[in-house]
Amino acid sequence: MKKTVNSKHPQFHFDYVQQEIKDVLEHDPSLDEHLMFLATIKEILRYEDNWAKRSPKFIEAYYYPLKEIKDIRHCENFREPYEVYCELIRVYYLLTNPHGKRLFHKMLNWFPAKNKKHVFQNWPSDFALSLFYPKVVKDNVYFEDIKTRQKFHVADRDDLLLTSIKELQLPFLSLLVPIDKKFITDMILPCENFDQISPDLADNLSKSGWEDYLLHWYRENLRKSCLPSRNVRE
Repeated sequence: MKKTVNSKHPQFHFDYVQQEIKDVLEHDPSLDEHLMFLATIKEILRYEDNWAKRSPKFIEAYYYPLKEIKDIRHCENFREPYEVYCELIRVYYLLTNPHGKRLFHKMLNWFPAKNKKHVFQNWPSDFALSLFYPKVVKDNVYFEDIKTRQKFHVADRDDLLLTSIKELQLPFLSLLVPIDKKFITDMILPCENFDQISPDLADNLSKSGWEDYLLHWYRENLRKSCLPSRNVRE
């Protein structure tokens, strides 16, 4: 997607982005349209000038003010996972926020996929955002939700990310979207050594309440894990 949206075009133009994506899909028939659409919605808000103005409470709730992370924002242990976290937040905005949903459906209308739009249109209602454990059953990859114990069959694209998850066996935050009977993601955030979550808390929260709690829990634990005082061995 970084190649698709050229930095020489700072203003947001649906027609330009559409043509860029269409060219990529036409020249690489093997490219997965599901993943391309996911990559598009992860990045497109960077070029939508009004989204932050329309949803300041959302921005305030989920993003760190620069002053709170100024001492760690260039730290590799913070910068890289926080970038993935921000990608996940942008997708979450498009799938749950009223203004975000309008943008999502606008993008759905112009996205140059031939036969996949009926799949994409279910993403706002059928996505899963939770803390997961990886499960491998007969070479099939499942993400088990720690709250509901539901197992999501994840499409294994011979991706290095999924390969590493199979081996780690650690809890991770992720947002999954459906593709027919399976799910995909390219947003995986390991949560090693983070504060434990009470099982009672997970059981008592609604789906949206759980999502909100997890996003704040992840953000704060990531920040704490990178503070100088937490990195000094006693």
